[in-house]
Amino acid sequence: MSSKDYKFINGFTLVEIIVSVAIIAFIAVIAVAGLRTITAGDRIVEKAVDENAAMRYPARIMQDDLYNVYRDTDFDNLRFQCEFDEDTGLQHLKFYIVSMSNTRVAKPESDVYEVEYFVSTKNDKSYLMRRCCPNPSDDSKARGILNVVAENVLEMNVKLWDGSQWLDQWSKEQKRLPEMIDVTIWFWPDVKSQPMKVNFMANWPRTGMPSLNDSDNPFGVAETETEAEDSPEVEAD
Repeated sequence: MSSKDYKFINGFTLVEIIVSVAIIAFIAVIAVAGLRTITAGDRIVEKAVDENAAMRYPARIMQDDLYNVYRDTDFDNLRFQCEFDEDTGLQHLKFYIVSMSNTRVAKPESDVYEVEYFVSTKNDKSYLMRRCCPNPSDDSKARGILNVVAENVLEMNVKLWDGSQWLDQWSKEQKRLPEMIDVTIWFWPDVKSQPMKVNFMANWPRTGMPSLNDSDNPFGVAETETEAEDSPEVEAD
């Protein structure tokens, strides 16, 4: 039998197979590492978006309430107070708002509500609380529905403009609304991260001092409405 009768089949050597497997394994390791990096990045972005949304929510709630603040030419009917709590040393913001939505079902309510914001700590966690009383009175006892507006709140800082200077307190003896309010809410969502804040302002142009001489213009200003910034600013400190 001659050599022409044999058919030679070309194949891979053991060395070539080992090298090929090593290359495939190397590529797979790089691909998995890249995928993990992308996934971790997506989680970080998603977490940041959720934290920003959680911070913007209480700012929106407070903005809506401040936009609907109750105003009256009778000073005795006004309620706008910002005071420091004796126990915590933190500010409490309390005021009347006008609202047409009921907070309770099938129970009589007025269209003027008392709203209060303050920071409370429980079980080593701090919360921004909102108390809404559908039937406000001059009684100093706190009543109404208490809700958690936000978690991980370090502090609510309120500054009030009286027309000439910024104040950190506003008593009912002033018998008028501040011309402008600046609210900063400090958050600490994670002990490993830096505190963050959301800030917004609301103002009542020239309505802080109602005119008692003009019955047709109870707020002492023509064609002027309550104003508030469209979107709060979120900053990392």
